[in-house]
Amino acid sequence: GTKDCSCQLPGMQAVFNGVVKVVALKERVFGPKDHPASPEARATLSLLKSSVQSFFKDKTLEQMRAEVEKMSKMISPPSQYQITEADCFGTKALLCELKGLSKQDAIYVIHFHGGGLVVGSAHSAKVAVLPIFQRLPANMLIVDYRLCPENSPTEAYEDGLNAYRYLVETLKVDPWRITIAGESAGGNVVVGAALRILRDKSLPPPACLVGWSSWFDLTMETESVRWKDAADTNTTESLEMLANYIPKDVSRSAVSFHRADLTGLPPIFVSAGGHELLIHENQIFAETAQKCGVKVVTDFPEGLFHIFQLQTVIPEGKCTQDMTFAFIREHCKSPVGAEGGASG
Repeated sequence: GTKDCSCQLPGMQAVFNGVVKVVALKERVFGPKDHPASPEARATLSLLKSSVQSFFKDKTLEQMRAEVEKMSKMISPPSQYQITEADCFGTKALLCELKGLSKQDAIYVIHFHGGGLVVGSAHSAKVAVLPIFQRLPANMLIVDYRLCPENSPTEAYEDGLNAYRYLVETLKVDPWRITIAGESAGGNVVVGAALRILRDKSLPPPACLVGWSSWFDLTMETESVRWKDAADTNTTESLEMLANYIPKDVSRSAVSFHRADLTGLPPIFVSAGGHELLIHENQIFAETAQKCGVKVVTDFPEGLFHIFQLQTVIPEGKCTQDMTFAFIREHCKSPVGAEGGASG
């Protein structure tokens, strides 16, 4: 049934945004004048860095998972969405439909959350992504994909295939109206799921893909993941800790996509912060995709940190969101000769 969207602290995001603006004023007055990132971005990083890094310190996996869910319950998703639980051929997901948006021509975004492939859920993700994609506007299917170490990343890719099949076969959504998107580890699942859809051959491909600050290299081979004292919320140690949750019988190179055969992928928007530890693997992925004949649009703004794209309070975050929306609108168009609207 429809979920109750009430919560205890609906103003928590507004409070954070207010603090960012105060710290940004200090940065504007006393900070470096030649820094490539905006004062708002530098303020957000200073507020997030210590809290994110302390999140990984001396916690069990169960404690980290519980904390993510607890924090997410402090913020309400937009009331404009009707949220229902969906069973996508055995894969759990949240179907989030904008009230008043025509189902016949709406864009649908299948979303995979971040969390290092080990923490997070569709319920924790909805409070972060619904306010963003409401601006597109789009309906969303937020996937509760299977996590490590209980499962392999390949099972998360299978969940992606199930979610896509649910939209196309059960809800009768035209493939050209579907985008698959994710951030951080979710960006890895985006590509894994898209390749799984291509291999399946029973379904047409989606219109396009979006990866924000994607964790494409689970082998940790690129130079930037070893940067020390980077202006980023990630650290080498936290990435290594997360990678160690991948089951030992899984080849990390088989679930890394920065040097994979990406032939046949739909157009993809690749964004990463210029100062984040994952920047090199995102740049290599974009080059690899282009060599495989994939249409790629890149966005690597200097001075930015991991998943800055989720931060509407900073101008660079809103700019990347707007670029993403333009990319999605460009590709989610009715193909010549196709009938408008969903079939069935």
